[in-house]
Amino acid sequence: NWQVPNEGRNNTSEWQHMPPQPQGYHAVSRGLYASEISKHVDDKHRTLSQFLQEEICEPLGIEFYIGLPEALEMRVCQSSPPPMSAVGRVLSGEPFDDPSDPRYQLTDYEQQFLRQLILDKTSLAHRALSCITLEGVSPAELANHRKIRACQLPSSNGISNADSMAKLAALCAGNGTFQDIRIFSHGKDTFDAACATA
Repeated sequence: NWQVPNEGRNNTSEWQHMPPQPQGYHAVSRGLYASEISKHVDDKHRTLSQFLQEEICEPLGIEFYIGLPEALEMRVCQSSPPPMSAVGRVLSGEPFDDPSDPRYQLTDYEQQFLRQLILDKTSLAHRALSCITLEGVSPAELANHRKIRACQLPSSNGISNADSMAKLAALCAGNGTFQDIRIFSHGKDTFDAACATA
């Protein structure tokens, strides 16, 4: 419901006087805000998903969807979580048979984050990333559910393939140009401004 963020943005009286609290909800909701901003600044009032499709993906032949069309559902593989034994070994810092495997070479911060995410339901990590639920659907199965795949959550559920991700990476490496097609009209300056932290 795109009206929810829009309706609440002017009601600031309640939170203006609250003491600062650790925040994590933007891990998911920031994409909704970005899409709302896109609708307000774009001449055609497109969501971020629509803008991405029409301005970047279609001209470059990239298959990347924020909100997967139902007709493409059959092309998407099922997501499966890692076995709990592997998660346990990662969290404990226990070495694996292949120590060169980058999937298991986590920094102390990443291990701490995973511990909080998995073991502490009151932690900021858990609350920020476990805020999307569907009745009767386990958290491990959420990524496979049609409603989640169809939903436009720009910060959380992009669906693509390896070839298209490589094209997006090449677009970034090319400062907004890929195969002689310029996406960012001012090249490197526009790209740098888009990537800069506020």
